[in-house]
Amino acid sequence: MKKELITKAAHDLRAKYDERDPRRLCKLLGIGIADMAMGTEPRSIQALVVKSSRCYSIVLNSDLTTGQQYFVLFHEIGHVRLGHAAIAPCTCRDLFSSRQSAVMEIEANEFVAEYLMDTEDTLKALYSTDSFFEAASIMRVPPTIMDFKFRMLRYYNLIGREYGGRSVSSMESPAQAKSNCMQNLECGEDWKFAEYSDS
Repeated sequence: MKKELITKAAHDLRAKYDERDPRRLCKLLGIGIADMAMGTEPRSIQALVVKSSRCYSIVLNSDLTTGQQYFVLFHEIGHVRLGHAAIAPCTCRDLFSSRQSAVMEIEANEFVAEYLMDTEDTLKALYSTDSFFEAASIMRVPPTIMDFKFRMLRYYNLIGREYGGRSVSSMESPAQAKSNCMQNLECGEDWKFAEYSDS
């Protein structure tokens, strides 16, 4: 899928609802959520999308931290909005060996970055700090999500442009997130979101 279509899907959804609570957004979209304990082992499933007729539900691993749940839910919403869930059950776990599955995971991660991170605000954070990790902290996202936004900025040739007399053209992303980054998302118990309740 072209990155422009991912950006449009994320921006259109944000423009329509402006909702940063993924549970409320699911309700607005008619997507059900079923919380289920699935463990915290490295290969545990984080979440998956189930489609029945034209209805979608997300089965969410309730053993995840609040921060992990927050980003994983947006990731699954991305699968639904990008049409992945119409093809096959989508999970945040790298279950499949096919390249297409890895591509769908990357696209859902790019959707999360585009939905949650305003481009101008992200550029301001990068240019004001000259630090990838500080910018991620300012934007309230894990470094892996910041990496996907950084890739989108680079794709749109926004990295390297002058902004406030400064440029980060030589900056590289130190995170190098993989398609299955949701499997080991670094969100500790201290990640709190005023706009989100995991209950």
